[in-house]
Amino acid sequence: VVTNADLTQWMDTSEEWIEQRTGIRERRWIEPGQKPSDLARAATLAALADVGRLATSGTCAVMRAGTVSCWGPAPRPPADLNGVSDVATHRADACAVLTDGSVRCWAVGAAMTPPGLADAVQVAVGAGFACARLRSGDVTCWGSPDYGKTAPPQNVERTVSIAAGDHHVCVTTITGQ
Repeated sequence: VVTNADLTQWMDTSEEWIEQRTGIRERRWIEPGQKPSDLARAATLAALADVGRLATSGTCAVMRAGTVSCWGPAPRPPADLNGVSDVATHRADACAVLTDGSVRCWAVGAAMTPPGLADAVQVAVGAGFACARLRSGDVTCWGSPDYGKTAPPQNVERTVSIAAGDHHVCVTTITGQ
């Protein structure tokens, strides 16, 4: 590992100058016989080790510290979002389940955060709507009523997972159906 402090020993610069202009704090030398892809693989594995749960769309992740990290076109999470146990995104909308069972949504559909929800364990986000799987196994949905999207799935017993698409919600029940 070569730090910015190391570089200041070899050239007339400061750690702050390097970081402000490049965003880089440290770099690594490639050992003889090593390829850049070897370093990339190690960095990827280290980053994935810090991820607790990926959003179903793969654009946000719950980090081990209970925060959310998003990339690509995903909406950026609020700075004060902490204590997250699950996250889901759909285009410009995102919702997170907090460890207290509440749900918080942000971005385009920020107003669709459900009030009073306190026992959620998983969330799924679709086009203008979201659904939460509750500790009881029930599912509740909110947001745009188009196509019946806010009507929870009918005739299902104790759900164990949920997923949403543009205009639909899918559930897996305790019996595997």
